[in-house]
Amino acid sequence: KEYKLQQAEIARQEAIIARYRMFNREKSIKAAESREKRLEKIVRLEKPVSEDKVRFSFEARRRTGEDVLIAKDLSKSYDGRKLFEHFSLHLRAGDRVALIGPNGVGKTTLLRIFVGEETADGGTMKFGANVDIGYYDQHQAGLHPDKDVLNELWDDFPRLDADRVRGVLALFLFTGDDVFQKIHTLSGGERGRLALAKLMLRKDNLLFMDEPTNHLDMDSREVLEHALDDFDGTLLAVSHDRYFINRVANRVIEMSAEGVSEYLGNYDDYLEKKRAALLPEEAVSDGLTQTQRDKLKRKERLARESRRQLEDRVRAAEAEIARTEAEVAHLEAEMAAPDAWQDPEAGRALTESHARAKETLDALYDEWAELAELLEEKA
Repeated sequence: KEYKLQQAEIARQEAIIARYRMFNREKSIKAAESREKRLEKIVRLEKPVSEDKVRFSFEARRRTGEDVLIAKDLSKSYDGRKLFEHFSLHLRAGDRVALIGPNGVGKTTLLRIFVGEETADGGTMKFGANVDIGYYDQHQAGLHPDKDVLNELWDDFPRLDADRVRGVLALFLFTGDDVFQKIHTLSGGERGRLALAKLMLRKDNLLFMDEPTNHLDMDSREVLEHALDDFDGTLLAVSHDRYFINRVANRVIEMSAEGVSEYLGNYDDYLEKKRAALLPEEAVSDGLTQTQRDKLKRKERLARESRRQLEDRVRAAEAEIARTEAEVAHLEAEMAAPDAWQDPEAGRALTESHARAKETLDALYDEWAELAELLEEKA
């Protein structure tokens, strides 16, 4: 176990170093060199002759393309009552999106539309290449009441041997004779743990989860959160659990009667941006510009964040950088096309779009460097 943990940490550090060097900025190069020196000092553990313990996580069987799901202008009504309309979403590989909002705005219905259990009244949606969909239903409608726990899992995965099936069930706190309980006798938390165990074994690369922490005890929540931390696929989760969202999400989408709003970051970031939107503009009485004041406040807030929160924000910033880099490359390819300036107006619009994208990318690089520097200080 210690060898595996060390190898995972080495791989993580090497990936961070590669990202630092890719940005090719003075701060990031110094940070890369600092991490490389620390990595060289690690006493490497010998690989064990055999490792019998199997570690379960939300591992995807295969990778998706960059675009995982594109939904445009989805709408849904029941008996003449509008749930939502003009809902659009672009999920990219690696996104961890939390869908929040009051009851009754259609969050669960939206998930059911995405997994094919309901149809939208209007709009379009398209999944990308190699997408395998997994769905966690908070009501566990897919479980069979008359089966016992062991066979509920084993019937779905008949190629697994008994020890491995029992090992998975033990991870979700089903041990000994617990595995022979009938599904209809289980509590809500037990049914939830069993549904999560089945989802883990499917190895899908796009997970839709509806209130996954409902009815789960603290131990089960930690199992779920750690599994999602290691997941290299894409996640869209409906949740009211602030702690879960802070641990897992890098984007928050809020649905309400007024419409849909999107926020980069976790739940705390969402709250901060909501509060900022309600505050009146401060008078410039301290000699600082509004931009300078905002940057100072951001640094003070980031300094208070935990290492875990900073790591999540770094990952979110890196995902946004990758997306913007792709946008810049696409615009540059369009600008280089032979017919790009046949229509001068279109050519100017293309140039302006490219300039805005580059400006956004530079700001993202600065934000990432700031986050990475603070993370380095906490290391």
